[in-house]
Amino acid sequence: SGSMGERLTNNNSTSKWDIIRPALTNVIAATETSVNYGLMLFPSNNDCNRGTVRAAPTLNNGASILNVVNSSGPNGGTPTHQSLDEVRTYFANIAPNPDGRVVLLATDGIPTCGSSTNKSVTSINALTAQGISTYVLGFGFGDTNVSGLQQMANAGGTGQVYSADSTDQLNTALDTIPVSYTHLRAHETPEHL
Repeated sequence: SGSMGERLTNNNSTSKWDIIRPALTNVIAATETSVNYGLMLFPSNNDCNRGTVRAAPTLNNGASILNVVNSSGPNGGTPTHQSLDEVRTYFANIAPNPDGRVVLLATDGIPTCGSSTNKSVTSINALTAQGISTYVLGFGFGDTNVSGLQQMANAGGTGQVYSADSTDQLNTALDTIPVSYTHLRAHETPEHL
């Protein structure tokens, strides 16, 4: 969303977008041979359009994902539940990965664009009913109440919000999330969108 163009803190001149790009580069480079990474950005094309899958989940997909990330920038609102519904539709239309499917919802703001925490929880519950776990990463929330994110993590079956308010915390969160999933399925290759 557009708020990703804002600085992470008043003491930092770097935008959240410019902080998250190298963090994604690092985690994807370290794990892309064992995780089928895909990418959805939201919104797509205007302030409130639901996200679209910009890179399909597959192994060794880092270059494709990073090309999309590096050619994109912050814009628009945060149509969270609409984008989660699009993920569910996307997964329903491709062959299931028998090793599992995971969504990482990384957000720096509360749902907007007619979305809400309750609607997002409903959408995540629908993903969970299809066997798709949802991890939730709150980036740059600071002292903002993250109870809505906690509700989403609970609905996603992961039960923990990963919070990051600095570059180091973001790197740790992104390193921890795929590791926690792949430890559960160390011999398998999960899809991660």
